[in-house]
Amino acid sequence: MIMKKFLTFLLIISALIIFNLSLDTIYVTMSPELRTTAIQSLGIEYRDYLTMILTKYALNISIPMIFALYSIYEFKSNQLSKIYLFIWFFLNLAGAAYAFWGMYILKIFTVSLYLINALILLYLSMKKLE
Repeated sequence: MIMKKFLTFLLIISALIIFNLSLDTIYVTMSPELRTTAIQSLGIEYRDYLTMILTKYALNISIPMIFALYSIYEFKSNQLSKIYLFIWFFLNLAGAAYAFWGMYILKIFTVSLYLINALILLYLSMKKLE
């Protein structure tokens, strides 16, 4: 029962992470200063800039999205494997590091969400060992 509550909490946090990454992508594409600076420094056209930003967005949301989908699977099977806990713990830490250095807005909030996910996974791994 407690595992289902934690997995539901992980889904909510993953949804908030995806929402924050979406807001950051909107900001980067709509900000004239960032757009002009990036286009001039990289020497690319606007459509190439948008392609680059949207590709980065798709890669950024892959970690929380796959994590949420796999959490639903774990929610139904009611079993947590050690591989699940190990891989997603480190992927959440990597996502937090990337959010810290790669985002423009809501940086600290998104990093804290990734770290909360990692702490929940750490707690669940300790709970499972008992």
